[in-house]
Amino acid sequence: MNTHSADQQPFDKSRRSFLGKLAWLTLSLVGGAMAMMMAVPGLGAAIRRRIEGEEWSPVASLTEIPENRPSRFNIVITDRAGWMANNSQEAVWLIRHGDQINAFSAVCPHAGCPIGIEARGFFCSCHGSRWSADGKRTGGPTPRNMDRLESQIRSNVVEVKYQRFKSGVQQKELSS
Repeated sequence: MNTHSADQQPFDKSRRSFLGKLAWLTLSLVGGAMAMMMAVPGLGAAIRRRIEGEEWSPVASLTEIPENRPSRFNIVITDRAGWMANNSQEAVWLIRHGDQINAFSAVCPHAGCPIGIEARGFFCSCHGSRWSADGKRTGGPTPRNMDRLESQIRSNVVEVKYQRFKSGVQQKELSS
């Protein structure tokens, strides 16, 4: 028993067409808003890094670093990805020669273990790799020199641009 007349159907074609377009528009707006929420924070961080340059991390006052002797310092690195910030603590070796600073990552380029200091330079107690005081490889299974970091002195404070390097990669592969 059909109680509707022929010209009074509950969902005629024009109404269905309107509801379909409204649903499509709603889903498009919601999808677009979600895409913007996901993309814009990451894009903003990338734009900020490009404008400001890579982030420099303050390490120590120039007077805290002894002359011609490697000193190990811990720094906090903040990785920003979208709306999240992840802090990690990393170790660096600094060697001061007057107003010049040599900065190295304290992570072994062979297997990612910590690098220690000895009388003539650096060593990895995990597998016996050794480096001179200027970071050059002198022995052991390590595939390359110590990983050098960019450093600068600003307002009597030493800052480094920390970079994570791949462990186990040859020197030639790292530079290409």
